[in-house]
Parts: sequence; C-alpha cells; structure tokens
Amino acid sequence: RTMLVLARPMPAFFNVNDERYPETRIDTITELSKTARLEVTEKCDGSMGIIYQYENNSPEVATRGSFESEQALWATAYLQSYIKLGHAYVKPMQYTPIVEIIYPGNRIVVDYGKKESLTLVAMIDTETGEELTHSELQWVNNSRPSKLEVVPLYAKSTAQCAIENVRNREGYVFKFFVPGKIIPSRFKAKFEDYRLAHRAMFGMNSRDVWESMRLGVEPGRD
Repeated sequence: RTMLVLARPMPAFFNVNDERYPETRIDTITELSKTARLEVTEKCDGSMGIIYQYENNSPEVATRGSFESEQALWATAYLQSYIKLGHAYVKPMQYTPIVEIIYPGNRIVVDYGKKESLTLVAMIDTETGEELTHSELQWVNNSRPSKLEVVPLYAKSTAQCAIENVRNREGYVFKFFVPGKIIPSRFKAKFEDYRLAHRAMFGMNSRDVWESMRLGVEPGRD
C-alpha cells in the first residue's frame, strides 16, 4: 500500500439557516459577502461524483462513500463511453474533478427529462483542498479538450437568491473565497417548492424527527 491520495471530495456543506449550524444564518452569510468573493452557481439535483484515475487506467467515478453504488457505476460507464465515442478527457493531475451525476434513473425531485450528464461543479487541489474559481474551472475544462458541461454561474446576491422560488429547480450554491483560507465556505439555498416536493416525496427520516423535537418544531415542517 502506497497511501497515495487519488482524489479529494469537497467537505460537507449545509443549508442556509440550518438551526444546527450558526454559521449558516443568512445574516452571517450576508456579512461574509462583504469581505469574501462570492460565486453563485446552480444547485443540481443529482448525486455528487468524484472522478479519480490511477496511473494509466481509465478514469472512474465514485460517489461519497461508495465505489460501486448504482450512481457510481452509471457515471463510470457514461464517462468511459464518452471517451470511446472520441471525446477527449484528460484529468488534470493536480486536481480532483467533482461532478453532479444526472440521468433519468437517478431523478430525485427535479425533472431533467432525458438529460444524461456529468456536470462539472468543482475542481479541487487533491493535496491541499484549494479550489479553482468558476472562470478557472471553465479554462481548465476547455483547455483539455474535455467537453464536460460546467455548472451555470449567476450574477446574483444572496439577498436576491433568498427571495426566489422557481419550480423544477433545486436552488443555488453560495461559494465564498475567504481571504486567508485555502478551502472556500459553501452553503445551499433551496427553493421552497423544492423543499416541499422533497418532503412530500421522501418524508422525514429519524434524524429529522429527533432534530425537530429538539428544536421544538412540529415534525414535517421545515
């Protein structure tokens, strides 16, 4: 065993105004935007995929915690067939590409129709955890010549996003590049229609129930 790190996923991040984490309060996030560079991107409604490659083997995709989940196997087959069809893919050796796995059989709430995609949402330095900005992400992606779709970027403030509610979309991701910090701060802002639809489709798990009881919130209400 060489203990060689082949890929580094992004740290877990949480919803805006999650009562468990004071740093997610919207007023705290708004204050953060005064000193940090903010990027607002689409929150895709799929599964996070981590692309990794060992030496000259074909690239593969893992999901968080599994190399052989249904989504990981689909994404690996998709990426490898993508390459066989003549689309070039060269994984930047210094970085771990993070993608959102989207295909009809992996629908959660948002209906993407027949869309099949590995949407590039981040490029993370495998050694340090430092991330490329969206413009750098575009540059690296286009310079390879890999044509993986890149997550959309929006010119919006946190306040503008907070009042939006768009059907058949999940919401936004706020990513703050904080001076002096290598790893950016990230938060999820989900649309109310999405939250209601997700709750109606999947209900609450036991942790949700216990957390609601702790906070004095009626189970089933967010």
